[in-house]
Amino acid sequence: MTIGNLLVKLSERRPLNPSEKEELRLWGNQSQLSNSYVAGLQNGGNTYLTSPIIETPIWGGSPLGAYTFQVQTDTVIPNNTDTVVTFDTFLGYSNYFKVDPSDLSKIRVVKKGARFFVGGTCEWATNSTGIRNIKLFGFDNENNSIGFVGLNQVPATPVTAVTLLNAVFVVMEMPELAYFKITVAQNSGADLTMNYLLMFMFLV
Repeated sequence: MTIGNLLVKLSERRPLNPSEKEELRLWGNQSQLSNSYVAGLQNGGNTYLTSPIIETPIWGGSPLGAYTFQVQTDTVIPNNTDTVVTFDTFLGYSNYFKVDPSDLSKIRVVKKGARFFVGGTCEWATNSTGIRNIKLFGFDNENNSIGFVGLNQVPATPVTAVTLLNAVFVVMEMPELAYFKITVAQNSGADLTMNYLLMFMFLV
């Protein structure tokens, strides 16, 4: 007999036989255990798991939304100017980030409010004068600037070596961020070639 039928029988004040009573007892115990388990997954109305163990998961996409965008061709950067770079190589597939096909200098943040790390490295031609820096400029959907973050700034290395500029990891939390652009700058006193720029980002 189903639990529903047993409950109907009780509501009609008909007696239960020993087998029916045992079935009802087991159902009650199981319900109590299930309720305790569900309660343990709740925290302020939001379901979560504490230290779950998931073996060999099959992801439908990148769980971190990893995306890489690069400038692999030599690019001449004017002196003392924040120059927006146009990317030429893109690696990875992400539901959160993508290049704007109409403007390869724009990296769009598809999921509004997403928190992410961004970093990378940049190599400059040999020159020992001045500094090299890299910045991230954010924009909203109306193309309004909403600020920038300095990713790194370093002095030029001795004249016998190229300058490597590693962009520091930064957690981005601009609620209105729709897309961003990367700028590089140098003040060697003349135009200077950027050999390459490799950037990457992922969710945190």
